[in-house]
Amino acid sequence: WEVSSFTNKVYLYGTVHAGKASFYPLPDPVQKAFADSGVLAVEADISDEEAMAKGGSTMIYSPPDKLPMHVPPPLYERFRKQLARFGLQEKQFVPLKPFIAASLLSFTEWSRQGYMPAHGVDLHFITRAKEAKKPIVELEGAQAQSALMSSLSEKEGLQALEGAVTALESGRARDQITGVVNAWQAGDPNLLLEVMRTYNEAVPGARELEEKFIWSRHEAMADKIEAFL
Repeated sequence: WEVSSFTNKVYLYGTVHAGKASFYPLPDPVQKAFADSGVLAVEADISDEEAMAKGGSTMIYSPPDKLPMHVPPPLYERFRKQLARFGLQEKQFVPLKPFIAASLLSFTEWSRQGYMPAHGVDLHFITRAKEAKKPIVELEGAQAQSALMSSLSEKEGLQALEGAVTALESGRARDQITGVVNAWQAGDPNLLLEVMRTYNEAVPGARELEEKFIWSRHEAMADKIEAFL
C-alpha cells in the first residue's frame, strides 16, 4: 500500500517472519518501493542481538522454577507428545514460560514446512538496508514486544500453550500456516482474515490472544506511521 501526504510518502508492506528461498526476488512493486524509500521502518530490528537477548531474559523461569510446575499434568503430557513428534528435547523447553514454549513449538511446524527465519522478509529488508546504509527505525522494538509477552497472566500463558498443542494435534496449525502464506503471496487481506477466523473458531483462546498480540498494537504503530507523513 502507498500512503501520501503533502510532504512525504509511506509504503506499507506486510511481511512474513519466516520464509523460503523461493520468495525471492520479491515482486517488482515491492523492490521499487524499497529503492524509493530513504528509511526502513520495522516492528523491531531483529538483527539487534543485544536488544533481542534482553527481551528474551524475561521469558524464562529462575531455577528451581520450571515449566512443568505451572502446567497441569494432562496438558503437559500432550505437550511432551508434540515435542517427541518433532524430535525436540524436553530439557530445552523446561526453563521456558508457557507462552514462549507454545511459540517455539508452533514455529517448529513452520520449520517442518520449510519456512526458515533466515528467509524471513523483515530480515531480508533489514539486511538490504544495512548494506545500502539506509537508516532503520523501529515502530515498537524488542523491549516493547517482550513487555507485551511479560504482561500475560498465568492463565493466558496456559491458554496459549493449550491452543498451540490443540492446533498441532488437529492439523489446524499446518492449515493455518499454508493459508496465511497463500493469502500473503496473493496480497489478499480478506482471505488472511478468513484464515484467522477459521483458526480462531477451532482453537481455544486463539481469538483472545489475537486481540492482544495483533489488534491491540495497531493504534500505536499507526500513530508512528502517521507521524512519518
